Amino acid sequence: MRKTTQAAYDWIEGFRNWKLGVQLALEDIRDRYRRSVLGILWVTTTFLLFIGIKAFVFSSMNAMSMAAFTQYLTIGFALWTLINMLVVDGSATLVRSRQWVLSSSLSYAIYILQAVFRSFLNFMLVAIAAIIILVFTKMSLTSAAFTLIPAFALYFVTGIWVSALLAPLCARFRDILYALQTGMRIMFFATPIIWTPEPGTTRGLIALWNPFTHYLEIVRDPLINGIIPVQSWIIVGSITVVGILAAAVSYTITRDRLAFWV
Repeated sequence: MRKTTQAAYDWIEGFRNWKLGVQLALEDIRDRYRRSVLGILWVTTTFLLFIGIKAFVFSSMNAMSMAAFTQYLTIGFALWTLINMLVVDGSATLVRSRQWVLSSSLSYAIYILQAVFRSFLNFMLVAIAAIIILVFTKMSLTSAAFTLIPAFALYFVTGIWVSALLAPLCARFRDILYALQTGMRIMFFATPIIWTPEPGTTRGLIALWNPFTHYLEIVRDPLINGIIPVQSWIIVGSITVVGILAAAVSYTITRDRLAFWV
């Protein structure tokens, strides 16, 4: 009971000091691009170059038009950039914040929020380039686009529970972190980003059973097709509920040992 109370207090303190998490995330991004000529514009520039090359190479391998495939690829890869950071960066957040963990009495939840905010700030830079591309390819929005608000809220919640679940485990067993990094690289190719799933085919089954597909679809389907993918929402919602419960258990059990593991 004592551990549960302490864990709950951590999260109350973390959300109460959310501005500190944002400031730490901003400082991380500034440090990364310090003394660079382009600075944070490297994120936007890299994304534009990637989309340009991939759209040119892979558009001929799909039945979609060049403009339609560019939109499909742009949204998919932008979202994957966010998902990858939420998983990999979030899992490494306690290890990455080792000096702070050992030298301060801040709630561990602040470091988790820092990682989530850092992921979203990086995504905002990518989103700038994505919006430019979507406007250039003349994408039109429908009323289904309003679901983007709850979708990104769900992404935010997912980033928190993924970090709370995996960051303690990665602090204790560093091999998990390296396995996650490798696994996410593999999952990129198993997720419909540079390819389109076809029902009744092996690729269609892979996409259906890949949870990342559904995280993409709750944003991509409303934007491109103007529909709300109910099945994907149910799957993502179910994953979120199970993930929150698992994260609560993981964080509560490991909280007292984290300082010794990092």
